[in-house]
Parts: sequence; structure tokens; C-alpha cells
Amino acid sequence: QLNFSGNVVDPSWTYRVRLNVTPDTFGDAVLDFAYVQKTMDNGFSFRLGQFRAPWMREMLVEDGHQLAVDRSMLSAYFGQGFSQGLGLGYAQENWKVDAYYGNGVYNDYQGQGNGANQSWDTNGTNWSVAGRFEYLIKGNWDQFADESSFRGEDFGVMVGVAGIAQRYDNQTTVAASGDKTYGITADVTMDFGGANMSAAFVWARQDPSAANVDSVSPYGFNVQGG
Repeated sequence: QLNFSGNVVDPSWTYRVRLNVTPDTFGDAVLDFAYVQKTMDNGFSFRLGQFRAPWMREMLVEDGHQLAVDRSMLSAYFGQGFSQGLGLGYAQENWKVDAYYGNGVYNDYQGQGNGANQSWDTNGTNWSVAGRFEYLIKGNWDQFADESSFRGEDFGVMVGVAGIAQRYDNQTTVAASGDKTYGITADVTMDFGGANMSAAFVWARQDPSAANVDSVSPYGFNVQGG
């Protein structure tokens, strides 16, 4: 991964561009992050470009900061990939909220590009929204930038909830146009200064527009510790 980040004009204007070069693409670089962000003094922030929508926490934690070599199967099925859109954030000392509007909370977990390898989202979208709320019960925000807890760290607890909604716009199968997907997730992460535990639950519902197709509601949960 080639990661470039910094600021322009002043420290409140930041940018990030990350290229992911993998052997199975014969050296081709896949663009992951590509956005600019403005942070205001009053706690608001605005983001425009390509990034992960505020959905599952495990996907929001950086690749090199996971508990194991890779993320869980729960994130492989439900997790958000990289999509383009507009992000709005507001942060206070012990809580923060993020909102997203863009081209879809796609699952491109396998690195196939923006939405090319989706599990339960197989169509393009004509609108998509997501929102996430996190509350810091104990500890500090920096210690939750990873999935682990190192010796000497303070005890910490953080909880989060998020939701998504989007409407499909399939260009190849007219019968699928208008399908809708909704989803909710909740998670808790605990650091014990040398040990850690986290749990997450996800539920989604896909409502087809065709009268003869039933709705589906996959769900799952994951508990992990180290």
C-alpha cells in the first residue's frame, strides 16, 4: 500500500490518497482512499471523495490494525467497501456521529473495485445513505484506532450503532430496478490494558421491487478477543 496524506492551505484542510498494489492484479494499483476533508473549529467536518461509508466498525479500522491477519467473515459478507460520496461528521469529547450520501455502501471487500464484488448488494444504486454514532464510555479515542489492547493502556469501552439505506438502479436487469436494502449494526469494544474483547451484530433486509420475489433478511454476529 502506498499512502499519501497531509494538508493544504492550512491544517484544517487535509487529504488522503492510498494505492493498493497486489500480486493478483499483476502489479496494477487499486485506488482505495482518495478524498479531501475540512475540519471546523466547532466540531463539524466535511469529506468529499472516495472512502469507507460509516457502517461496520471492523471495516473502519485500518487494515494493519486488525486483531488477526484479516477481518472476520461477518465483515466479508456485510462490510462496506470503498465508495464515492459526501461525508459529514460532528465530534465532541466523548461522542461523535458521521453521515454519508453517495453511490452505494458497496461490499468490495475482495478488492475488485468500487462495488464490483458485492455479497448482498449486486446492483448499482441511484441513492444511498449511511449514518454511525459512537459513544466513548471510558478511555480515549486513540486507543480504539485498532482492535487490540496493549499492556499499559487504560481501561476503555466504546459502543457504536449504525444504519444504511439504499435504492438499486440496475442497468442490465430492469426487473431489479427499485429494489431497496436497509441495515442496522451495533458493536461494543473493550480494552483491558493487555487484553481486549469486541462484539458486533448486523441485520439487513433486501426488498425486491418485483411482486413475485420474496424479501430476504440476513443477519449475523461476531465475538472476538485477544
